[in-house]
Amino acid sequence: NKIGQPGFPSFIVVAGDEQTVGRIWGCMKLYPAFNCVIPVIGLFHFTWHVVKGTLRIWGSWLIIPLAQHLGFKRVQLETKCDFLQTDEFILLLTSTLYDYFEAECGRRTMTEYMESEEVQNNYVLKSLVTCYYYYLLPYAHLRSAVRAKDSQTIVQCIRYFLALFRASGKDKYSQLSVEFLWMLEVLNPALRAFVLNHLAVNFNTTYGGGIGLDLSEERTNRAFRLFNLDHITENHLTLCP
Repeated sequence: NKIGQPGFPSFIVVAGDEQTVGRIWGCMKLYPAFNCVIPVIGLFHFTWHVVKGTLRIWGSWLIIPLAQHLGFKRVQLETKCDFLQTDEFILLLTSTLYDYFEAECGRRTMTEYMESEEVQNNYVLKSLVTCYYYYLLPYAHLRSAVRAKDSQTIVQCIRYFLALFRASGKDKYSQLSVEFLWMLEVLNPALRAFVLNHLAVNFNTTYGGGIGLDLSEERTNRAFRLFNLDHITENHLTLCP
């Protein structure tokens, strides 16, 4: 609790994408002044790369064709992909599959259903169940955890998606995740609690309004890019989140 008080160091928490966090780690190695900076995973960018990793594995033959057929035209691979539409479609697909598999399972657990002959002997159904259970459902948990500012679940999801990043060739985000998890282990307990409490932020009083700290920064940056810096009006100020 003495952090920031006279005689004790102050710290700056910075959330961002892999490039930003990587550069901060590099500066910390070269310049002692950067030791007061705590680089953390930006959950907006982290979530976006979970989506991209999932599409690398399941997109070309399952998720994207289905999305295109249903009118979600901007669900595509890599740079052409629109996050908002892809996120909406994945959550819609997850919800639909949840209702379907819940009815199919009956009194069986999901594990028992996945091991049943009807699934194991049907390649398409087996693939669909695998995609749902190991990729789509955990993604929905991550999104819900961010909205609820549930730091414990968020950290569990970061650990879980390490395997996805390795499998989909996203080695930089795999490294970023490991560095962040290691940092949490060695941080001062008071600092660790502060970082965990601010992985997601909520600017309103309603439950479920959490967003990644980096998304807040992105919105602010976007608003200022729209400004005419020579003449800031009241209308410009209303664009700030």
